[in-house]
Amino acid sequence: MEEVEANDTIKEIPGYSNYLADIEKGHIYSKKLGKWLNSKPNDIGYVYNWLVDDQGESSPVGVHCAVMSAAIEFPISWWKAKNLQVDHRNRIKHDNCFANLKLVTKKKNHENIYDRKESKRLKKEDVQFIKEAFGLWTGRKIDFYKAMAEEFGCVWQTIQYTVLGYSNKNIVVD
Repeated sequence: MEEVEANDTIKEIPGYSNYLADIEKGHIYSKKLGKWLNSKPNDIGYVYNWLVDDQGESSPVGVHCAVMSAAIEFPISWWKAKNLQVDHRNRIKHDNCFANLKLVTKKKNHENIYDRKESKRLKKEDVQFIKEAFGLWTGRKIDFYKAMAEEFGCVWQTIQYTVLGYSNKNIVVD
């Protein structure tokens, strides 16, 4: 069991006293387990760890959020109450070192999504095809979203919003 102590670059995470965040490397350490937690990104590129807060509630916490919280020494709820989100400066979602993170408004964070890939409006026939294809899909949703995004040259969220009916609501499948 590795013993790690708080210092200038390894800091307590407000609201999660059983954990430390290495703000230079972007990793989380569990004091109870005596080890560094998983740093493998999920299907969409973010790293999440299940953390138990000081009230005993367990939930998945983005490592980017935990690192930001530790670095600025405020709980995650502080910036969420101000409608702020953590953005990755270099657009690499699993690079969670504090130097790569910044707090931005939700609007700014969503604008960044479209800065990454040229915005493209789907045609009516594209939307119909996507909706029909999703009805036949048997794999994971995220795999469908990514495959269709690649095919239609857009971000995967465009496909997700189309499938979920958040956008292109007026286009129905015959």
